[in-house]
Amino acid sequence: MARKIKNLLLVLAGFASGVAADEFTLGKMRKKSIDKAVDTNKKFSEFYSILLRWLKVRQEGRSLGGYLHNQGYKRIAIYGMKELGVALLDELKGSEVEVAYTIDMDADNIYVAADVYKPDEELEPVDAIVVTAVHYFKDIKNNMEKKMNCPVISLEDVVWEA
Repeated sequence: MARKIKNLLLVLAGFASGVAADEFTLGKMRKKSIDKAVDTNKKFSEFYSILLRWLKVRQEGRSLGGYLHNQGYKRIAIYGMKELGVALLDELKGSEVEVAYTIDMDADNIYVAADVYKPDEELEPVDAIVVTAVHYFKDIKNNMEKKMNCPVISLEDVVWEA
């Protein structure tokens, strides 16, 4: 009888340990999932804010190309060729600002009407690099400033100062 109770307690202890370990693992997975969702939400919020401000700039008869030109940037590179990068490239067509090339970590899968380079490739000098991947701006700026001898500016700053 004592032996059966001892075995039952061992089984229950093993079961409880398994449940605790499983909950710990699932808890870490849930936290990681929640953190990713919060980060994605922040990224989309930044995206939305930039687009609204950009629209306001256009409605007021101004352009990002005009702003960049007035800042002395005649030849730039665009870093980040997702939606905002493509929109900036389109806006600068026919403006006084030449897009010399674009930069994207996924350069092999980007198809736009400009040369696309990876950040670690040899890059020609430009007057400025405009970063459209604003959520990652600080890291991109740090990396590009080590490599290039020009201002690295955020699209967010451009749309708010234009």
